[in-house]
Order: sequence, then C-alpha cells, then structure tokens
Amino acid sequence: MTVLNGITVTVNTFYLVRMLRAKQYYQLLKLRPDSVYLPYFLDFYGREIRRILPNLFYHPSENQIALFILRDCNPVGVFIAELKPGGVLRVVLDFVIPSYRD
Repeated sequence: MTVLNGITVTVNTFYLVRMLRAKQYYQLLKLRPDSVYLPYFLDFYGREIRRILPNLFYHPSENQIALFILRDCNPVGVFIAELKPGGVLRVVLDFVIPSYRD
C-alpha cells in the first residue's frame, strides 16, 4: 500500500509541476452585438448550455456586454450580461466549455 501511495504522489507531483511550468495566456475579447461567431459558438455548445440554463435564448441588443474568454487565443468561454437602468449588470450567461472547467 505504501508503494502505491508513493507512486500516486510521484505522478501527481509530476503533473502539478508540468501544469505550473506551462505558460498560458488568457484574454477577454469584447464582441459586437452583430458578431457572427457568437451565435455559432452558442449553437455548438447549445446542448450543454441548455442543460444548465434551459430557458436561455440569445437575443443580441445594444445594452448587452458579450465577451469571449480566450486561452492561448482559443475561445474557451463566453460571458454575456445586460446593462440595466441604475447601472445594474444582469448576468445572462457565464459559460466555459467542458474541457476547460475545474
């Protein structure tokens, strides 16, 4: 049992060190309401999004803030919010694709 624990610790340490040494660059990319790629992204991950938010329907508008979350220049998530009167921001969607979730 001690040998198995030692192997587990060694493997976990190897992957932790590898993850910590990797350089990953994150960026937020603001989208225009008429973005062509955003509806495609939402449609592609629609089943997963509807599992979490079954009543979500995307309707672009001028009072909306939409951001792609990029990792190494690849879209891995999307954030959509609406600016309401009084400076209130209502989050509509905060979604990260399954392979990049914790």
